[in-house]
Amino acid sequence: MPEEIFPKPLQAKVAATLPAEVPGTRPVPQALRDELSNLPPFNYYLLFAITCHLSLLLSHEPKNKMTLDNLYRCFNQSLKLDGRIFYTLVGDWRQCWQGCYTEDEYLRAEYEYLNTPYPEQYAEPERRATVANIMDERAMTSSSGSAASATGRSTPEDQRPATSHTQPSNVAVESDTEVKMPTRKQQRSSSDVTGLSPMRVRNSVNPH
Repeated sequence: MPEEIFPKPLQAKVAATLPAEVPGTRPVPQALRDELSNLPPFNYYLLFAITCHLSLLLSHEPKNKMTLDNLYRCFNQSLKLDGRIFYTLVGDWRQCWQGCYTEDEYLRAEYEYLNTPYPEQYAEPERRATVANIMDERAMTSSSGSAASATGRSTPEDQRPATSHTQPSNVAVESDTEVKMPTRKQQRSSSDVTGLSPMRVRNSVNPH
């Protein structure tokens, strides 16, 4: 990235307030949540999506062996985050986000640039409520998916009927109905061409 997704001065401002122990043992400091919310919406939502994906990888650590240390080594070269901030955003992802406070400002500037009236439904209170609902839905989805994989319960993917892509080729498929094999059409000769065809068949007759 040409610029830091989370500027270094802001990281230094909140890094000292973060716990040095394993994430989840203490609440996420409000200072970090506020600095994240004051990021430009482009930075906010990109960091939001990336750390969400990494937290989902972490939730499947028993299968993929991706611990916080491994995730840090693989991805932080690009993110350029302080170690304590990375561990907190990934390990305590659900506790870090409270909505982007600068989104309204950027949206208004964009609508002014386009000479378009600003929609009232994008006003600050309604927008924050929408962001909160999205956060709750995503948290419920990720937690239910992690619980299903950890307990060994079947998932929608497991309940999907077998298809030609999922079923081994050497297993015969039983069916109550008789399978009719398509019959190969006999090859037509040139004498079968009908009168509707623009082609005309000439009989091979020796010229007189």
